[in-house]
Amino acid sequence: MPELPDLEVFAENLNKLVLNKKITDIKIIKEKPIVPLKPVQFINFIKNKKIISVKRVDKQLLFTFDSRDTMLLHLMLHGELFFKKINEDLPKYACVVFELDGKNVLIFSDFTQWMKLKINANEEFGIDPKSKGFTFDAFKNILNDKKKGNAKELLMNQNKISGLGNSFADEIGMLTSPDFSLMLYGDLNKCLLDIKMLSISTKLKTSNFSLDRLYLLLISLRDS
Repeated sequence: MPELPDLEVFAENLNKLVLNKKITDIKIIKEKPIVPLKPVQFINFIKNKKIISVKRVDKQLLFTFDSRDTMLLHLMLHGELFFKKINEDLPKYACVVFELDGKNVLIFSDFTQWMKLKINANEEFGIDPKSKGFTFDAFKNILNDKKKGNAKELLMNQNKISGLGNSFADEIGMLTSPDFSLMLYGDLNKCLLDIKMLSISTKLKTSNFSLDRLYLLLISLRDS
């Protein structure tokens, strides 16, 4: 599954390729990724709209159209995007194809068909690690709010911290203790200042949670 940095790169590249492009036609080869609309509803809703922005939201990509309507794309485990000339062969597992003015196509492909394309999805997410609101105090409050469970579950809870996935959570080592020390390399908003040692008492049950590595990772995400 693409992680937060991957999706940031996808959004950046998509903005270079499809920004201000009009969707002149849509082909739905596999219906399963289209939720909750029926294929004909999806086509009628999207067709002739212009893409004015693509950005990462949570672990998904948000397409905004000139009508201010949106499409939320979740690639899931095996979803892929292709940008090709209109006369080129489609990938084997193409699910949905957007034909764009300029004789190009944007292809949504997934051999499992688990990827999701949702129109005007009203979803709520936790605080984003790249946002200015993700301060040390906010992070500490998230930890202290967790009464039980393990650290990995907390990190991957999109209602708490938005955008972190399985690979990032697995980067962090584990010990069992309700109390742990956190080494911080600088302030979350200023990045990489003096090394500080802080001790946090929390009800969170961890398995040797190396939060200094997580902190540095989150800072690198913000600076990227």
